[in-house]
Amino acid sequence: MTKPAEVLTPDEWAQRYRTYGPETGKPGPRDPWLTAYQIPFIRKIHDRTHRRVVAVTAAQSGKTEGLMDAIGARLDQRPAPIIYVGPSRDFVSDQFEPRLMALLDEAPSLAAKVVRGRRMKKTLKWVAGVRLRLASAGSSTALKSDPAALGIADEYDEMTANIKGQGDPLGLLEARGETYADFVAAVVSTPSQGTVETEIDPVNGLEMWARADPELVESPIWRLFQSGTRHHFAWPCLLISTQN
Repeated sequence: MTKPAEVLTPDEWAQRYRTYGPETGKPGPRDPWLTAYQIPFIRKIHDRTHRRVVAVTAAQSGKTEGLMDAIGARLDQRPAPIIYVGPSRDFVSDQFEPRLMALLDEAPSLAAKVVRGRRMKKTLKWVAGVRLRLASAGSSTALKSDPAALGIADEYDEMTANIKGQGDPLGLLEARGETYADFVAAVVSTPSQGTVETEIDPVNGLEMWARADPELVESPIWRLFQSGTRHHFAWPCLLISTQN
């Protein structure tokens, strides 16, 4: 008899299974709510209800840790091939891969499912019987190598628009999911350049980003954001007034 795995959202999975070591800035169990604005994004990736999920964030805002939660929860609960695409080879090998290995080692539910030894390479991991491939946006070969159920494009604004005449990285990435009905492309980046104004939402009264003329926006991630539902994560300031 086998017991099915408990279904958890990525943030719930991370709280239960991820623990930071003493060398980190905040040792102990991971608390995804420290960057609460990432939770709706990674949950939407996990839901698999949309083919493309886009997030625009500031620098140093916890987006990579959120992606780690999404990767770990998917591999642990519903294993399927994953491809992660970073902006450059150095970014993938020097920054992302060590953090990925820390994820695979720190989560007990994943550590026992990792194939180690000769089959483990810098850019290819086998976890729970499926491939987890790491690729750089400058390599059209890596982006055309394997089918995947989840494709992740990290720091999309830093990627080359056309890879050796083969097309843009996102188009190549999404082509990897043609064989999966529930394929999801998760795209995240800090925006680069462009002119964008704000407006007051007539329903909730909050200040939101207004839709801009695409010709005035150079940022690829912002153009993707404008083409979708444009959900914002916002909260009103808590003003405390006193009466004498």
